Amino acid sequence: MPSADLEIIREGSRATVTQGSARSLAALPLAIAGKTGTAEVGGNKTPHAWFTSFGPYEDPELVITVLVENGGEGSSIAVPIAHDVWQWYYEKRYKK
Repeated sequence: MPSADLEIIREGSRATVTQGSARSLAALPLAIAGKTGTAEVGGNKTPHAWFTSFGPYEDPELVITVLVENGGEGSSIAVPIAHDVWQWYYEKRYKK
């Protein structure tokens, strides 16, 4: 993939956190980027909720994906779980 295309994807992923459906992660002490989503499963079942993220934004070390089967909206179900994992990661990795 051309580096210009990859940079557009990175910027859009960061905007999800700074302006979009994962704004609750903007308060983290670590700059995170990611994408929320729902995955329909058919029938009358509640869709799966998911959020995938990477961080720190400028020099990524870790990718975290949260998938909650039949969880509903990614932004309201998966993002809070990712928040707690990223907070834990920051405290264990960076906070001394």
